Order: sequence, then C-alpha cells, then structure tokens
Amino acid sequence: MLRNQTNRGKGFSIRRGMLEASGDLRLMCDADCVSSLESLPGLEKAAEEVDVVVGSRVGTGAHVSRQQPIRRRVVGIGFLTLSRLVLGQLPRDIYCGFKLWRSEVATEVFERVRLDGWAFDAEALAMARRFGYEIREVGIEWTNRPDSRLSIRNVLWPVTGELIAARRNINSAVSERSVRSDALAADPSRP
Repeated sequence: MLRNQTNRGKGFSIRRGMLEASGDLRLMCDADCVSSLESLPGLEKAAEEVDVVVGSRVGTGAHVSRQQPIRRRVVGIGFLTLSRLVLGQLPRDIYCGFKLWRSEVATEVFERVRLDGWAFDAEALAMARRFGYEIREVGIEWTNRPDSRLSIRNVLWPVTGELIAARRNINSAVSERSVRSDALAADPSRP
C-alpha cells in the first residue's frame, strides 16, 4: 500500500500507483468499483488486443444494478461533452474508475500526465489516443455507491480549467515525443 504524506488529489495518487505498479497489466479501480471486479476477465481478454481497456457503465454488455441519481448522470453527460470538446474523441464513460492498461502504455502516459484533480482520466485517455494507442470500451458490472462523497458543485469549475491545462500538456507531450522519435531515427545510438 502506498501512502501520501499529504492529500495531493486523486490524479496524483492514481498516477503514483500506476507508475509504481509492476506486471504486464495495471488496473485502476476506484473504491466504488469493487463490484466490477467480476468484470476483470473481460477487460483482460480485451487487453490481449488493445492497449487500454476502459470499463464502461454504458458499453455493450454493461450491467448497472443501482443507477446514479439522475442529476449526477446529467452532469456526467455534461462533463463528457465538455471533455470531448476540449480534448477530442474519448470513450463514452471516461470517468468510470475501472480501467486496465498495458504496462508500457501506462508508463509512457502516466509519466507525462500532469493533472492531480478529477480530469486526470480524460487527460490520460486523450494522451494515449494522441500517442496512437488503441483504446476499447468494455461493458462492466457496476453498482452506484449511495454514500459517494463527490460534490458536483465543487468539481465543475475546476474540471473546466483542468481540461484546458490537459490539452496544453498533451500537445506538449505529443510534440516532445515526436521530436525524440525523429532524433532517434536520425541517430539510433542516442539514448
């Protein structure tokens, strides 16, 4: 178990965990996704063919035994729409905290992700897509936790700023990656 000295945000903790994990696959699993663990074999099967598998509450085969309140679902659609406007095409359920990454993809992406707040999922997935990695959405088992502490009012405005920062960071990372690839192609002996 990893412990942070101070609360640095969900994005920081996930990034740290993804970078310190070992193994061929790395699973992101929020506390409210424990019921989704029975869907893990489906994600593992998809990971044989793609680089990132996004567990989805709206994907084909998804089973949601307890829905989120309608207000939260509407806000979620708004977040997705805003994320897509700022970052481009993303999966339909980017904020579901159940994702499986191939280790080399996780390392390359999470070394460059900068957001510590709620929009880190969108930044990571958009960066993976821009790097050319294949992403697949897979329906999962999921149950809403009625005691979730997420306050939509406290997240909406910060997420908007985070998405704009994510776009700048992704563009910078893509540019840096391209320059490094060009340099390696010109001189393969360079580190």
